[in-house]
Amino acid sequence: SAETTGVTGKLRKLYLGTCGYVREQWWRPFDNWLFKKIVEDYWMQIGILRHYEPRPLVWDKRIPKARLQESQLPQVAIVTPSYGQDRYIESTMLSILNQKYPRLRYVVQDGGSKDKSAQIIARYAGRLHHWESVRDKGQADAVRKGFLHLEPALGPDDIMAWLNSDDLIAPD
Repeated sequence: SAETTGVTGKLRKLYLGTCGYVREQWWRPFDNWLFKKIVEDYWMQIGILRHYEPRPLVWDKRIPKARLQESQLPQVAIVTPSYGQDRYIESTMLSILNQKYPRLRYVVQDGGSKDKSAQIIARYAGRLHHWESVRDKGQADAVRKGFLHLEPALGPDDIMAWLNSDDLIAPD
């Protein structure tokens, strides 16, 4: 067409070339400088997540020992909701089951996983207050079902918690 070969086409090419030059030579350095000043050097970095290589866990050795008699301690009831977490569920369960707290009740509520989760949980059935692998309506429903199995055993001063199936609790 005549537009691309005539004066208009040449002006358009000149305009696009100038815009590209300005963007590369002036705007990009300014944009990088502005980003560094406003985002990287600012003390509060909302939305900028700085990731690092995984480091081994180091647990705090200075946790004070309980001074109450066992009968005076509150019960601690923990529910772990799980679905398709066979890679993590065993280490999560062991982080709880290996606690030395004497009044611990632990329930694992699996949502009917199709992986090896149920077999892993079944190996520890004797150390659990309750476990089951049945279909549920999601994580909140699994937590609710787990606490229903603990409800009759808990009093008003007891502690209830839930721990995801890929998390850990620090050892005693």
